Amino acid sequence: FTLISSVASIICQRYQKPTFIYKILKDESQGTVRVPAGINSVALMKKCSKYPITYGGHPLASGFRIKNENLEKFKKCLIDNL
Repeated sequence: FTLISSVASIICQRYQKPTFIYKILKDESQGTVRVPAGINSVALMKKCSKYPITYGGHPLASGFRIKNENLEKFKKCLIDNL
């Protein structure tokens, strides 16, 4: 997660937008989340908790693991709940 976490942090800081970056693996993807102050990344993912396999972290930075087949549904749910 080191590289994608760093990239997510830079993008979030520069644009002050929630940033979700993930690495697609064979059947699952692993992702990292960075959000600007005022948004709780864990609470946001909790609203879409039926899609990730696992998720957690703290309000400004968190991570998740998800089946690839659920990526688009998860993305739509997150956007709808921002």
